[in-house]
Amino acid sequence: MTECWTHLNTGENFFDLPGFMSGPVQNFASGSMAWTLGGSTKYDVAYPGGCGQCSGMIQVDRSGKSYTKTQDFYTLGQFSKFVQKDATYLSGSGSYSYWDGTGVDATHFLNPNGDRVVVIVNKLKKDIHMQVDFASGGGWHGSVPKRSVVTWVIKTHGPPLPPHTDSGCESYCSSTGCGWTSQYSCPWSAAAGTKGRAGQDGSKGFDCCCAKRDQDSQPCGGNSFAENATVVI
Repeated sequence: MTECWTHLNTGENFFDLPGFMSGPVQNFASGSMAWTLGGSTKYDVAYPGGCGQCSGMIQVDRSGKSYTKTQDFYTLGQFSKFVQKDATYLSGSGSYSYWDGTGVDATHFLNPNGDRVVVIVNKLKKDIHMQVDFASGGGWHGSVPKRSVVTWVIKTHGPPLPPHTDSGCESYCSSTGCGWTSQYSCPWSAAAGTKGRAGQDGSKGFDCCCAKRDQDSQPCGGNSFAENATVVI
């Protein structure tokens, strides 16, 4: 996959470059190239008619004879530093996205030396505990910080997590959801619903839609049932 790009002087999303790497590979590309490798801190070096605002992985200050490593240098490194030449992509499940742009994405590789590499993009606004289960048996688990790109190099099989039990929100949100809050808004909502506001009645609905959320833009359950994510490879 070519024609991916590094972040621009005008601003790009932190998760753009990891997406440019994982997306093509997950769809059977043998690799992904992002341009440019080197740029100028004054943004005065560009291919004629090309991307005048593009920065490089390394930004060079020619007058000061110094350089700066950009955020793209480090996010690209989550792949390039750990995935070896001739590595094999491993198919897997467990990635998911919410309508608000948050979610978890995992890309998996088998290095020629036998190491398994998992690059995890956590777009959620909270830390999660990630569980990896291998089809060949065994597993591994650990914490992934919020709003981060993390790479695991797994040399041995570790203990799997205990089975995840449904706190009630996963089933409730799948079957009912929080649509009712347009009629009975949560206490923290800026505007009252068409029929007033909901009160704490001890119900799963109030717990999943009002207690576990603090704004309407959050998904049902407030990502509570996403705190333990599972990837099967």
